[in-house]
Amino acid sequence: MPPDDQLSLLGDEPPARREERPAEEARWARVEAAGRIGWAPTDAPMHGLGASVVIALEGGEARREEARAAEVDLRALAFPRELDVSAMRAQLEALAADLRDGRRAVVLGEPARASFVCAAALVEHGLSAAAAVAAVGGPSVVGPRGQAALGRWASARRRVEAPPDAPLLASRPTGSAEVAQVARPDAPSDTHASTSGAGPPNREPSSVGPPSAESSIGPPEAEPSDGSSAKVAASDTESGGRQTSVAASPAASPAVSPAVSPAVSPAVSPAVSSSDVGAGASGDDTARKVAGVPAVDLASIARDPDLSRRIGAILGAAIGDAMGHPTERLESFESIEARYPPRGVEGFVLSIEGEGGRAVAPTTDDTQLAERVLGALVDARGAGLDAGLDATMRDLAARLVAWADAPRAAQREPSNACLAGCRRLAEGIAWDRAGGELAAGGGSATRAYPMGLAFAHDLARAERWAVAQSQLTHRDPRALAACAAVAVGVGRLARGEPLRHALSELVAAACRWSAAAAATIARGLAEADAGVPPRATLDRLRGWAADELVAAAVYVVARHPDDARGAILEAANAPGDSDGLASVVGALLGAKLGVAGLPPEWVAGVERAEALARLGLALSTILSAAGSATAGR
Repeated sequence: MPPDDQLSLLGDEPPARREERPAEEARWARVEAAGRIGWAPTDAPMHGLGASVVIALEGGEARREEARAAEVDLRALAFPRELDVSAMRAQLEALAADLRDGRRAVVLGEPARASFVCAAALVEHGLSAAAAVAAVGGPSVVGPRGQAALGRWASARRRVEAPPDAPLLASRPTGSAEVAQVARPDAPSDTHASTSGAGPPNREPSSVGPPSAESSIGPPEAEPSDGSSAKVAASDTESGGRQTSVAASPAASPAVSPAVSPAVSPAVSPAVSSSDVGAGASGDDTARKVAGVPAVDLASIARDPDLSRRIGAILGAAIGDAMGHPTERLESFESIEARYPPRGVEGFVLSIEGEGGRAVAPTTDDTQLAERVLGALVDARGAGLDAGLDATMRDLAARLVAWADAPRAAQREPSNACLAGCRRLAEGIAWDRAGGELAAGGGSATRAYPMGLAFAHDLARAERWAVAQSQLTHRDPRALAACAAVAVGVGRLARGEPLRHALSELVAAACRWSAAAAATIARGLAEADAGVPPRATLDRLRGWAADELVAAAVYVVARHPDDARGAILEAANAPGDSDGLASVVGALLGAKLGVAGLPPEWVAGVERAEALARLGLALSTILSAAGSATAGR
């Protein structure tokens, strides 16, 4: 069908009349208490859109450099023939997730087409077709055929739709953009007024004190696979995103003393699989205590430098993730300090019911996915066998698909790129083609560190495997470079190399995949050396792009080479992707300092510490057995 005829399906105005309209920077539809979505002409400059996500209906590939300079997530979308909205399903789900996360998205294209895509995304977000059409300007914008297509989409998706009389507030000018607001029916009148824990506590719960040196991380109790044991309240943050929190109370302190068990040797049977330690391909997060996998004894681990660094990287990453969880997407240092006075978070703020009924600090998708990578590596290298790259990536793909399908995954703020990659994997797309070509976020970089632990003896392999696991969800060169950098940096630190050398080699690894990404990371290191203050560097490096995430992590680690507490708190109180940043910082410094270098109350208080440490024990035992076998030959 010719383009103009396709457009005539959408609006009442003929194409010629629409072309006479003056160009606008953007027209916005807004859903209250969520993000904003709007549309703009195809050639609108990305710097002036005020959006973090840009959807190009045409010509997106030619504008990648402009998108990078504007620091926006650029995605391509092919407008569907015959207004078949289902053809845009994956992109619409990602856009709806953007709205839930409080992000701003602009669709670039001919106004009739672009506004139709916006309306379809609002339907995916949960509005009725009528409310979505009203939000973008009414039937005269999308036309009767467009309105019917949206109605069919809403029915097909079996949405619980907003009432047809959802109030449409009057449009008002906002700078150069026209904003239409639709009040979300389930939005509270005051998102900060909840008394059930939605919102930050006034202060961090008091700590019971760090565990003794003879303590172990308590053994886990089985959790329902649907995550029903997690007593979490979700509230809308200042930036409009979904935030997990509970009311602060002394009973909810995540720093409660862990269960004490007799000291146990950390050695485990080499013939252990990841399903034994709670990261099986089924996606079930239940940790099971099995024969041959002892309780984790931190004192014993700390006496083995290699083992301590491996476990330290795993737990450091989880601690950083949990510490940065409550501040993610807060857009300034001032907003973080206002929400968590006087200096931002100074310890775990959020808590859920975890192992043994204890309150623990919840992690996010960053740790969930890193745990899947660890599980795949344990199974790949178990019993002295070493599955090849392709077999391991196919196994990891199955684990990611199971994770995405699990009910509890939605509670942990998964990134759009990760979910989109999982959908393509579920559809049978090959693992090395499933990731988005323009997916440059940090979601794959935060799960790259296990490759450095598994292949610290062979860093070229660690680099290749880290890049490979990124391809499942992120294929932009910046993401590949960031994954290579994290794996090589953690690998070098895990084998005891000096920090400065490890960071230099980290930059070199990035350069093998993207010179631009390496330059970004090197600048972060140079700013740490020059004494540039955090409010300058970390405000510039928000971490939404993978290379900026690693650059910010390198900056923080170089400033705090022997202080895991100070480094993780500095990262957690940075605007932007604070949980991803603090997670990478924790992995790097955990690999350098080992378990003993991490605050013991944080080790005891982070979610799934036992299961994560046991995965590290299993991996270490397999590596030790493989090393012994090699030496014997």
